[in-house]
Amino acid sequence: MDIVVNNVDSRSFIYRNNTSELGLGNYLKVKLSGPEQNKIGIGTRLIVEQGDEKQILEQYLTRGFNLQ
Repeated sequence: MDIVVNNVDSRSFIYRNNTSELGLGNYLKVKLSGPEQNKIGIGTRLIVEQGDEKQILEQYLTRGFNLQ
């Protein structure tokens, strides 16, 4: 996951995560699919559990901005 930092009265910047390109770390890659009206699975909830830990991700569209 990349991180976008918005700064007050200054330019925003992005920390890019190159872990997968460099073959480092472990990750789970999931591709969602759905019916014609919802091909990318909007509203889907993914739950990953390992031992006592749980991670939850919900698929929603978000809006961004253009860096100049």
